[in-house]
Amino acid sequence: MATGQEVHAQLQQTNAERQLLELQIEEQRYKRLRTTSTQRRVQPKRKSEIRFTDQIIFAGLKGTLVGRTLSVGNNMELKNWKCKCIAYLCRNVIIDFTNKDQLKLIGVALEKLNSRFQLFVERAERDLTPLSDATKKIENHASAKTCLKKIEAHNYANSNERATKMIYVHILDQIMNKPILFHGSSRKHFSEMSFLVKFWGPVIELFFDANQCCHWRVRSPIINNPLKSALITKVHLNAVLKRIPYLPAAKIKTVVVPMIQIMGLSCVVYGMNIIDKKVYTLQKISSFNYPSTQREVKSGGIKSLLDGFALVE
Repeated sequence: MATGQEVHAQLQQTNAERQLLELQIEEQRYKRLRTTSTQRRVQPKRKSEIRFTDQIIFAGLKGTLVGRTLSVGNNMELKNWKCKCIAYLCRNVIIDFTNKDQLKLIGVALEKLNSRFQLFVERAERDLTPLSDATKKIENHASAKTCLKKIEAHNYANSNERATKMIYVHILDQIMNKPILFHGSSRKHFSEMSFLVKFWGPVIELFFDANQCCHWRVRSPIINNPLKSALITKVHLNAVLKRIPYLPAAKIKTVVVPMIQIMGLSCVVYGMNIIDKKVYTLQKISSFNYPSTQREVKSGGIKSLLDGFALVE
């Protein structure tokens, strides 16, 4: 029978053999990792295979719409901003109906896209006939002043009418009492944030939900960021669709997320929807200007602005 010392010695020997075996296994593992890492550095990266998930086909188009769009995006050289914009739109399978260069590279005509996928957004009404009728009588400074007083005296029936009235007052008051804001000599010194704060910001905050507060942050000029706006809109659309998983497949195309681009006194409203699995379209819905003269107000400039924002609402 083994003594206690012999048992202890056997345990020590067994433990030493186990540690040696673990070291050998770890060394072999380390060698495999180094070999794999070296191979990955030496071997050229393979382009990811394009998976054709849609069934959208047009006459003259090579393959499906998704396949052709991804092919354009993956093969385009990113030599300048224009190429980067088209490439990243294509890689995200966003078909911009207003981007003629992208459509030309994909090989599909705008007319063909419109015939099958053009957005039709129901027009909402937020204008007040008495106020728009009053602006039609503007002929000179005196009549514009009379028009402003009449609008200020208008009695509204609900919060929407109050917002519409205050937008009319805000714009007319600027044109009448602070025309220097609209002079070219002033506007050439304005930043994008200046246009938001002085013109669009008050209108947007009046028009939309009174229980929500807008937060404005300094960004690079939006005219240089149409791509960023499109990608953010895609994220919002995906988030909306995830929140309504019970929506029938046939109704998914009807979900439209708006995108607003403001450039100086001009505004463009776009709509993005999904027309097939992972296939998005970006389409221009409306465009309008911030009225800067009495003539523009008389010709319905404020009404056009209200109608444009009503599409977003």
